[in-house]
Amino acid sequence: PLQHDVVCVMKSVVDDEWPTMATGDRNGDPITQARIGRLYERLRDLRATGANAVPDYQVEQVQTLMLDRAGARDERLSAGLPQVAMPIWAVIFVGVFVLVILIGVEEKLRGRTAWIGVGAALAVVLTMLIGVTAVLDNPYGALVQVEPSAMQNSIDVILSGQPANSP
Repeated sequence: PLQHDVVCVMKSVVDDEWPTMATGDRNGDPITQARIGRLYERLRDLRATGANAVPDYQVEQVQTLMLDRAGARDERLSAGLPQVAMPIWAVIFVGVFVLVILIGVEEKLRGRTAWIGVGAALAVVLTMLIGVTAVLDNPYGALVQVEPSAMQNSIDVILSGQPANSP
């Protein structure tokens, strides 16, 4: 039935598409795409055959919801793209370079001991800044990952109303 196909799509998003996005592939998982296609075919067949006397307005409502979900999928896939533009990365690295040069000039005025302390603190802070920026720029990456908890909760709600032998 149609509900089975909906659950299959949702499980495929959690089990197949999420790990694909974590690897950096923002095209979507082919298995998920195939299951979505099957769901559209089921809906088209439902309308064409009029199976179980489903009124057209209900089929249209489901189609509208599916189009909304398709848009949400596109947004989810594009949200994983890096958002920090290359010019911002360039400004960060140029700023680091200029700061190191200025501290080097200051070292000549204050002495080597001050340079070692300030240089070490600067290295730690800049490494943390660049590292955090890089990690947060990839929301489906391994270190800081957006989890599919909302999709999993939806699957649990749907399955709770189904017999135990459902998918």
